[in-house]
Amino acid sequence: MNGIIFDDFISNPRTMKHFYYLAFILLLAACYTPSQVYRLEPAEKERTFVEQGKPFAYKGIDSVIVSVGFDTHLDNEYILDVTIDNQSSDSISFNPSDVYLFRYSSDTSLAVQKLYFAVNPEIRIDSIQKSVVNEEKRAQRNAIFSILIAAAYLTTEVVAATSDNISYETMEAVRATHTVTQMVLDESRIEAADNINYLYFSKDYWHCNALRKSQIMPKTFYSGKLHFKVPYSPLYKIYIPVNNHTYRFDFKGISEIQ
Repeated sequence: MNGIIFDDFISNPRTMKHFYYLAFILLLAACYTPSQVYRLEPAEKERTFVEQGKPFAYKGIDSVIVSVGFDTHLDNEYILDVTIDNQSSDSISFNPSDVYLFRYSSDTSLAVQKLYFAVNPEIRIDSIQKSVVNEEKRAQRNAIFSILIAAAYLTTEVVAATSDNISYETMEAVRATHTVTQMVLDESRIEAADNINYLYFSKDYWHCNALRKSQIMPKTFYSGKLHFKVPYSPLYKIYIPVNNHTYRFDFKGISEIQ
């Protein structure tokens, strides 16, 4: 009886479709690993606004308005959107390496955990450029080595064709070694090319999107990304020096499981 029921079950396309769907959902549930998501939001409700769904905090001193909002958390770095709006009649200076924050053990504690400075774009760009040079040298070495290997293999083939002292087994071993070596070199070249493309993409990001040392002319604004490599804390106090003033912003750290 049970065998008949089972045969009917597996012979019914609709029933089997639901079975496979259920099995797929159960497999996804078994493989799903919750991830920790970190974000920031302004600790104070005053002097805030929302733009494209993101909350920003802002402060103005002497006709210079600075606004800060959380963008994303990536590679253990908090990335902030910052705009400096110079509505004054004078040019103002800004250096991202002067920006710093304190993190606190709780949102009610006054005990400072540690001081952190914003990531310096110039140092990051210089580091990326050094990595590009290293990857390009690696690609050049692989290309030269590939040519030498190919030349050595061709020489061996010529010798084998004009000599009776090299066995068939030896030549097969040489051919196999050459094939494997070239495959490894090809994979290394592809990896180096991918790394170089990624590094150039990163370099362009830091050149074009990150806040860099600059002079902001009157009646203009300057926007960009600001990075902080800092562990999670319930409260951060961010200090942004602009000209002779320092703008402080309090942000709550939020940790969620998704």
